[in-house]
Amino acid sequence: MKEYVLTRLHDTIVPDSSVKDWLGAMDCGEDTLDDEAWFVDSFPPSLEHRNVVPAFLFLETELAAANQAGSAATDTDAGNNTDAGNKDGDGDVKME
Repeated sequence: MKEYVLTRLHDTIVPDSSVKDWLGAMDCGEDTLDDEAWFVDSFPPSLEHRNVVPAFLFLETELAAANQAGSAATDTDAGNNTDAGNKDGDGDVKME
């Protein structure tokens, strides 16, 4: 999505046009996205270009927050060391 936002939105695009129509023509390996069943079946046709940047910024913020929360949990677990014998070096429970 980031590549699309950075490279394609400078084109003259009508804000209420469907993102699916534009993305469908993009290459995906040897085919286009319109040739991929997952894209045809699952990508929402109602997503308009006016919503692409806000959606991208939301997803980017959520991903960063999730990554930070995961790092904080690992740091906290490693610092507490209450179950240090049951966890590996990065805080995951050891499988025996």
